[in-house]
Amino acid sequence: MMQVISSKLQFPKVKTTMRGGIKTLGTFNLFCMSDLISKKHDKTSGNNVFKESMPDDFKIYFWDVEWEDLNENSQKYKSFIVARLADKGDCEVVKWLKARFSVNEISEIVTGSRTVSKKTCLFWERYGQHV
Repeated sequence: MMQVISSKLQFPKVKTTMRGGIKTLGTFNLFCMSDLISKKHDKTSGNNVFKESMPDDFKIYFWDVEWEDLNENSQKYKSFIVARLADKGDCEVVKWLKARFSVNEISEIVTGSRTVSKKTCLFWERYGQHV
């Protein structure tokens, strides 16, 4: 049974215009699961912050919000950013997340978010239990 942890998810400002040609990527690709499982990280929960701004390559995952506001206030929107990247990102994005946050912290944020797909939520819930 999945336990949902309530969290205050803050959303950045929504874009007022849509840009054509931006394509979103699908849900997290489970083919890179073996790569993720093989690399365990020892991070202490709660001490992780965005020490530098997010790479510009991540703009495609935040097509609906103001990139500059999100990037400047990344600590404020941490839960939103982690949930979106864990849900829509590829293996490189997940590696970037794991370099900055513990698996348990990512799992807690993802399972507590209502914006994440069920498939991604179940993956991070089970992955968090085995790390």
